[in-house]
Amino acid sequence: MRYKRRFRLNPSDIDVIESCLSKELANRSQAFLDSAKQEDPQAMNEASSGIAEITELLGKIHNQKNWFGRDPKNRAVPMG
Repeated sequence: MRYKRRFRLNPSDIDVIESCLSKELANRSQAFLDSAKQEDPQAMNEASSGIAEITELLGKIHNQKNWFGRDPKNRAVPMG
């Protein structure tokens, strides 16, 4: 199986994906805290790797956005 190199997602689709990833990040963070309380190193490592994976993915999405600033003369001006 091969993956497509380009996807057609609108900003609303990306918001839904980011929201779901953030909720899953919160779940895995809670799992990490729970396993730390129980002193379960294996569960802590699993939760930690999941946290890192989701954080990296959220960072990739963030870095691919085009950010716009407000200019009184123009409605939206690209930043950077």
